[in-house]
Amino acid sequence: MQTNERSQYLQKLLRKVTKLSNQVYKYQSTPRTYGTEEKLYMREAHFVDSLAWGEMDMGHVAERLEVTSGAASQIAARLEKKGYIVRKKDPTDSRHITCILTEKARSVVDCHRETDKKGYEKFGEIMSGFSQEELEVCDRFLNTVQQLYDLA
Repeated sequence: MQTNERSQYLQKLLRKVTKLSNQVYKYQSTPRTYGTEEKLYMREAHFVDSLAWGEMDMGHVAERLEVTSGAASQIAARLEKKGYIVRKKDPTDSRHITCILTEKARSVVDCHRETDKKGYEKFGEIMSGFSQEELEVCDRFLNTVQQLYDLA
């Protein structure tokens, strides 16, 4: 492949990555019902799901969701207002806040996990035609693209 052809091909790949990124963002930004009448954003459902095993402090939730503490706090405020979680301040340290699920959130956990399970199964079906070596090339490609955006 000539230098100019390679450059054009790389630009085409980058446009596809950008398009995919936009599609993922749109998918994640679309509120859905997760076993409730009220719609939740995917990040809210993931937040609820992260508390399924019990009380957790905001720092751990943020770490688990791979978001900043500020973003986790904003999600927590919305979920508390909607009645899915309760935030508790530590009486000895007001900066330390833990979150607990309410009963209302239990159906969200079950529905979200079922939704994820179906998504993983569908992804497995779609990727079934790829050999292990091809999957490893895909992984390498995605890691490389992620490094590009980590530098930005």
